[in-house]
Amino acid sequence: HIEGILDCTGAKLRAKGNSLSADGAKISSAVFLREGFESEGKICLSGTEIGGDLSIRGARVAWVSCHNAVVTGDLIWQRIEKSWNTTLNLIAAKVKNLRDDRMSWPEKGSLDIDGLVYEELTLHGSSLDEDIKNSTYPEELPLVAKERIDWIMLQELECRMEPQPWMQLRELLERKGDRKGAKYVLFRFRCLQAQEKRWLIARRLAIGFAWLEEAPGRIWRSIACVLLLGSLVFGYAGVH
Repeated sequence: HIEGILDCTGAKLRAKGNSLSADGAKISSAVFLREGFESEGKICLSGTEIGGDLSIRGARVAWVSCHNAVVTGDLIWQRIEKSWNTTLNLIAAKVKNLRDDRMSWPEKGSLDIDGLVYEELTLHGSSLDEDIKNSTYPEELPLVAKERIDWIMLQELECRMEPQPWMQLRELLERKGDRKGAKYVLFRFRCLQAQEKRWLIARRLAIGFAWLEEAPGRIWRSIACVLLLGSLVFGYAGVH
């Protein structure tokens, strides 16, 4: 139990196994792994309770495990100097706001977010040295469904099929009034589910129903097109 801040700013942790072990710890305030922080091994924060922010900015990390962690403040994952094995595990974690930038996203297959619960998702532009030093943030970018779908798709293939990350994103978009984006998230998830069907016809039908579910108005437009085409064909045939 740490009654205050766990500050590893600028630290260089060279251990190849577990570089920092704080599983199950209770930290009353923030955790800072930033401004030149380097870890060659695994950072273990599974089940850790953090009373403030977990800030990983301007850092070089290999593996960060926050499985079942509870972060009362924000999880900041920005300006990460990635290596071939940079992995972020947020399975069943709870955070107030996940603040990241696209350049810091792990490579495909190196992100685990099933069960992650958040109140906000905030994508930022690239952080400058002054931003990190002064604990300020660069420009906030709009929440775009397609971008966050790309983020979800960074998980391993079998993990992408888990519904929770998709439904969590859909709920957030609904709360923000982006119903079109929320429906698009559901459509993409249905398409992903359809890929598991054995027969091509079954996959095509599942995708077709998902397409209609995304925008029910398409049903009436499809019927109108069929009626128009039928009227033209039979009208021409009747005349001749």
